[in-house]
Amino acid sequence: MAHSDHLAAYVGAILGAASTPSAHVLRSTRESWQEQDFTVTAEETTYSFDDGTIIKCLAEQDSAPSDALCAECWISYEVLAQPRDRTISPGRISFTNACRQAHWLRYFSA
Repeated sequence: MAHSDHLAAYVGAILGAASTPSAHVLRSTRESWQEQDFTVTAEETTYSFDDGTIIKCLAEQDSAPSDALCAECWISYEVLAQPRDRTISPGRISFTNACRQAHWLRYFSA
């Protein structure tokens, strides 16, 4: 199981893969726009946790056709606040598709 001071524990809670720590949505925004012949959708969600940690997640995906098994998208997590007695690391991580995110989460949650 991931240590509570590793970012993977918090990302797992955000994605529903772990029950602790408990994630609560502070705010969420979503916007879409046209680029060339496809639509881009971006979502920014800020989560708070019972221990005082605050994490921002940015996710962007476009509707461009893709033959890739795991379509390209952009996902990032950033620690905005953390408990005084801990250092959550890494403080920021980015992925270029959901498969990479899932692999990272499995690796650090084992």
